[in-house]
Amino acid sequence: MPNSPDQRGVNQQCIPTSGTRAGLIGRALQARGHWFDPSCAHQVRGSALGVSSPIVAVRVNGDQVSVYPDPVITAVLGAPGSGKSSTAHHLPGLLPGHVVLDWDAFIEPASALAGHDIKHDTRTWPTYRALVRVAVDAIAGVPAVLLSVCTPAELAGWPIGAWLLLDCADHERRRRLHGLGGRASADDAITDAAAYRELGLPVIDTTGRAPEAVAMDIARFVRQAR
Repeated sequence: MPNSPDQRGVNQQCIPTSGTRAGLIGRALQARGHWFDPSCAHQVRGSALGVSSPIVAVRVNGDQVSVYPDPVITAVLGAPGSGKSSTAHHLPGLLPGHVVLDWDAFIEPASALAGHDIKHDTRTWPTYRALVRVAVDAIAGVPAVLLSVCTPAELAGWPIGAWLLLDCADHERRRRLHGLGGRASADDAITDAAAYRELGLPVIDTTGRAPEAVAMDIARFVRQAR
């Protein structure tokens, strides 16, 4: 079978797609605005990329798209003030072999590129979401924890296998956000938190708890989810 180097110089074993895999790839491509012809695509075995998860990398007219038959990401949802960022620092040591992605990690460099603070500029959010998706695709097949403010509906089609909600009492959230964005910012976060509670996701309450303890609970959930 022919081999072709990918952009990172890895020799990939490519085989034509067919059947169920072709249908999976087709749906993923169509969801991202691509027209798909199975005869023009090739499947790349995950083992050829040095990972054990059965990812599929597809090239269509030179455009590479990663497809994940088995979702490997645990998404941790939380409104501002729930403790996502403070907890994220403790997760790598508790989950070796996992990549931990904090949704806000790219805000500063992305704002520098945009020439203004994009955090509260809703016009930039779809593009920022696409940027994070590029980072997710770059680690295709590697178990990951994604901490974000996006709901399952907003990340439909992403390779997420489990969802978890970080939450805290409203008075605690207001205390944590005091001075960071004013009363309006705290009010918005409390409104978002109330909406997230209606999603029926598993919940970890961070009220009055140290980030290390919350991180241990998240790590336990991630291991059980896999």
